[in-house]
Amino acid sequence: MDVIIPQEVEILAEELLAAMHAFARSLQIRKHWSDSALNKNEEKHLKQLGFHENEDHVFVGTAIHTDKIIVTEDSDYGVHGEEEAKKVNMYMKDHMKLSVHTSRQFLDIWMEKFKKKNPV
Repeated sequence: MDVIIPQEVEILAEELLAAMHAFARSLQIRKHWSDSALNKNEEKHLKQLGFHENEDHVFVGTAIHTDKIIVTEDSDYGVHGEEEAKKVNMYMKDHMKLSVHTSRQFLDIWMEKFKKKNPV
């Protein structure tokens, strides 16, 4: 089966991979276990907003208990401005203090920080 990948997607994937490798080299990578549970109020409120998939709750719970960053292309998170998910996105940012980004947004933010720390 042949798969056709648009050039801009291929370039983004290459940039993201290079940035991830640089990021990994810049850190001391450690594996650790973390809680992934949402508190009942957060879970209830997210479900009321239409964010009901348990798998997504695990990602959000993990982000709350770790670095507070979610990188996703999932429309349920409202990262592309989806009208039906705007309230979910705002709730995560304003009340849960999460940083929710697409991979491109995250790459741009990370590259800007990397450039500031490592001027040419």
